[in-house]
Amino acid sequence: MASVRTRSKVRAEKALHDAQRATLFVSTLPIAALLVLKALVHRPELTSDGATAGITAVVIMTFVVAGIYRCAVKLNFETNLISIFLTISTFTSACDLGITGYLLGVWELGSFYPSHGEKYFGTAFGVACLGWDGVVHLLMQGYLCRRSLCGQKLGPIAFMWAGSVINSMIPLLLGGAATGKYSPDVEFSTALNAPYVIIPILIAIKLMDSRTDKHVKRGAKVRSPATATLTCLIVVTHIGLIVLHVVRTMSVVGSDAPIAQRWLQKFEPSLQQNDGTNIILIQTLQSFFWLVPYHCVALWEAFSRFRYSRRSLLANAGDWAFLVTGAYLQSCFIRFFMTVADYQGPGQINYELHRPTTIVTLFVCCTSMLHAILMNDE
Repeated sequence: MASVRTRSKVRAEKALHDAQRATLFVSTLPIAALLVLKALVHRPELTSDGATAGITAVVIMTFVVAGIYRCAVKLNFETNLISIFLTISTFTSACDLGITGYLLGVWELGSFYPSHGEKYFGTAFGVACLGWDGVVHLLMQGYLCRRSLCGQKLGPIAFMWAGSVINSMIPLLLGGAATGKYSPDVEFSTALNAPYVIIPILIAIKLMDSRTDKHVKRGAKVRSPATATLTCLIVVTHIGLIVLHVVRTMSVVGSDAPIAQRWLQKFEPSLQQNDGTNIILIQTLQSFFWLVPYHCVALWEAFSRFRYSRRSLLANAGDWAFLVTGAYLQSCFIRFFMTVADYQGPGQINYELHRPTTIVTLFVCCTSMLHAILMNDE
């Protein structure tokens, strides 16, 4: 018995030691990223034009990826796709934090990027997108990276992170780089975003497929069926979000319907896309064709769990709910910031609260988080 306790104590101490090393390793990534941006401020010739900046970025990222992998191997961390990608993403998110600071007028770090990198970042959208990535994604990726390097389960935060990244990349590339005002000036550095389009989807699929719980299967009995009141709340809010997506889509494509025109003018003026990009257009269409089908299936899932106390098409509804919540939180922040902020240049931003947009944003955020909490009965 004593030997068992001794082995358990040794394993616990080793796990604690590994966690401390992983925490220290992850903590150095943002510091390294900001130091790289600082070095580039003192070497402007490395970012003097789009082509030069793109080559510099590729060279730097090559050394970063190689260095991260070698350190992970030397420290006996997990070196699978998820661990390495999360580590690299933590580094790049810290770079976005540095560029956000420049756009807000805090410092000069990353000052070259809006000029010689992705020029659509020199807008209110850029401040919101880079700020979200440099703060929210950085914190989420740092947390997930630490757990993944130690071989621990990632949990619901991984799905929220994946949903947020998936929801942000297609609008950015199609609406900001490929079409719109800034498409003639697209630079080579834009191609560096390619892995963020595919890998988060693969990670989300892998995490869902890794489920071994027998009760998280279609037809499996639900442990704690929702009450009639909660089911009605879930149904009403899902329907409300479906209607919201329909109205938003009508508005952004230029419908002459009175409800679409009123929504465009009174509730979400960001749908007018005054920044010259097609980012909001692409994100709204993406949400319509992705989230509306999800809400329809989720409605049936809620009914099945209430009426038959069994899982249906969306057996792992908790995972999907957190994935969708990440998408909603990201898009809500982008739309809200683009509505209340008038970006004139680095450090020149005027803010004016817009009450209707604030109400819509709170409704969407609270509703999506409510769904994640209620459907996460696993």
